[in-house]
Amino acid sequence: MQKAGSWNISIDVPYSVLLALYIRDAFRLQPQVTPLLPPLEPSINALDISTTDQEEQEERKHITRQWEFWWQHLLVSSSTRELERAMLNDTILGGVSQVTELQAMFQRCASKATSWIQTRKQEIAMTLKQCARRRIEIEVVQEVLQKRGGSRAFDSVEIWVVPCTDKDVWDVTPTRAFMSETFYLDAIAYRQWLKRIIISLV
Repeated sequence: MQKAGSWNISIDVPYSVLLALYIRDAFRLQPQVTPLLPPLEPSINALDISTTDQEEQEERKHITRQWEFWWQHLLVSSSTRELERAMLNDTILGGVSQVTELQAMFQRCASKATSWIQTRKQEIAMTLKQCARRRIEIEVVQEVLQKRGGSRAFDSVEIWVVPCTDKDVWDVTPTRAFMSETFYLDAIAYRQWLKRIIISLV
């Protein structure tokens, strides 16, 4: 977490979020959720759900509903720390016990998913370290507060970086957003987005 004056701006790559997206992509689920993030990058090899076409179609609908339920659970978690702590309790899928079939799907790709996620998290961590945006964040906060006539009590902005195919940002709440890795690396785009967020909160 980085401080910009009295503001905290956290940049995280939550394991549970990457796991949810990995399972979605591996089994080619097509959930109806908001925000709907694009596929992960590098792409994930497809896995079959069932051995017959009829079973495949029926199980895919059921598992997709479970995935949507799980995804909404992730989005309303109070913090990244809560998400990661939930991974260690109850079930591997973020503490959600109502997704038993989805749990079984995870077991089929657990090893590959874990390896992929750990590798990408390490790669992104190195990238974020090399391209830290602390100076931009301090400048944006100071600029907005000066124009608005003074200081503002503590506030916090949470960014979840995702390695996906599109260069974009998806607001989840006024203080939380998904951001593609490529968007974060674009200093101009990042500054413009952050300024919009800070202005909306002041």
